[in-house]
Amino acid sequence: MLVFDKIRVVEPGNCPLINHGHKNPHRVILILTQSVFDNEVRLDFSTLRIVLSRHPEMAKVKQLDREVISAVSEPDYVLAGRHGENIAVRRIAAGFLRGGCLLVPYREGGEVCTVSAAKREKPLGGRLILWKR
Repeated sequence: MLVFDKIRVVEPGNCPLINHGHKNPHRVILILTQSVFDNEVRLDFSTLRIVLSRHPEMAKVKQLDREVISAVSEPDYVLAGRHGENIAVRRIAAGFLRGGCLLVPYREGGEVCTVSAAKREKPLGGRLILWKR
């Protein structure tokens, strides 16, 4: 297991979560981080594959996995989702999404659901702000 400040990369065989529910457990790597509410949140690479297939523009984001983890662990603010999830919002200062923000819905103590980008930094649809930097 590799440990970075708030990020842990779990290699296959070191975590029981990897072998549960995946067809090929040896090809799944998890990145674990802490949310601003001190709960563990995980991102697996199968989720990133799904994000890239549904949002091809996200392929332009360099090191998307690190950007997603940064959004969860160090967001600008966190919004309440419609189905019990939280939405981490992080401003993007550089790259093709410059001036916009990364939206990362995730479940506390669970996993990242998806990733998308918005051109404007505005709370979505009057959602409740749960946490602000």
